[in-house]
Amino acid sequence: RIASKKHPNEFGYNSDESEFIALRLMQAVTARVNDVCLRYLDNARLDTLPPPPPQSFKEYKTVSSATKNSR
Repeated sequence: RIASKKHPNEFGYNSDESEFIALRLMQAVTARVNDVCLRYLDNARLDTLPPPPPQSFKEYKTVSSATKNSR
């Protein structure tokens, strides 16, 4: 998010319509994720990663429901 706010044109921001172009945004984000993953291929760099969050933060409750069409 920070990079997209600093350099919106690199992330496909269309200033005429005040929105991002989905394909360019996806490509830019995928390129950034690939860069991060390639950086951590070296096992020595893995020690610099922050620890995972506590277990309580990983549990997300979701609800699913549907309404039947009654006539």
